Amino acid sequence: MGIREKTKKLEKILKTLEDRYGKNAAASNEKSLLDQFILYVLAYENSLPAARKAYKAFTDPKNFVDWNEVRVATLREVEDVLTDNRVDFHTAPVLRELLGRAYDAYNVVDIEGLREEKVDRIKQFANDVVRGQWPWAATFLLAAVNNDGQVPFDPHTERVASRLKLFDVHDNLTKKKKVLKAYGQSLDPLRLHVLFVEHGKKLCLEDSPRCDKCPLTRDCDYYARSKKKGGAKKKAAAKTAKKAAGKKKAAAKAKPAKKTAGRAKAAAKRPRKHR
Repeated sequence: MGIREKTKKLEKILKTLEDRYGKNAAASNEKSLLDQFILYVLAYENSLPAARKAYKAFTDPKNFVDWNEVRVATLREVEDVLTDNRVDFHTAPVLRELLGRAYDAYNVVDIEGLREEKVDRIKQFANDVVRGQWPWAATFLLAAVNNDGQVPFDPHTERVASRLKLFDVHDNLTKKKKVLKAYGQSLDPLRLHVLFVEHGKKLCLEDSPRCDKCPLTRDCDYYARSKKKGGAKKKAAAKTAKKAAGKKKAAAKAKPAKKTAGRAKAAAKRPRKHR
């Protein structure tokens, strides 16, 4: 299957995931760089619907005039908005760090200036914001800044992509990124990444994935191998059970015969009565 056919197949997969999790606002290039990164921060360890609701609450003029007002708000005020929308309150310090560093760097709560910065500076900004919580956050920000088709890379994206056989699990990191970038030329790389992250958090878990609820089992190599392995185990278990049943049946037949032989032996030992 060529890259064009694979891309069409992947587009169907992304639409299936969007039907499941909803369209992701963070993937929209119509939003500013700051808004895209804020949505990423809100959604990475929370559900997409909750992240979108929290984002909507922060951008509602009835609550805050702009992101600068969120920046100067108290930590408790930011936490309240998050918890009201079912987003973990631990996200509050990361959000405030992002807004604060944006202001310190550009004297305005905006990070469009990163588009003129070198790669190392962009990485440093992202890493300073998340403080090591998500070391791959820099790949998202770089992809959003450069808009060159490179798909942000993280454990969720790698796991889902390998199970869907977009690349071989044994390929090195450089090759995996190159393969994903080829898809990113035709598909929105941020959209792909965020949907794969959401799927990786919800169903395609590293340990004990919830395949029974997954809408992608037809395209999943992991599911096919697990099903085959499970079928083999089931067949082996049935064979073992059949063998055990046979032994039990044989033992049941042998028991009465043994009992009869024992009685005959005992009778032979008893002295005969003379008439």
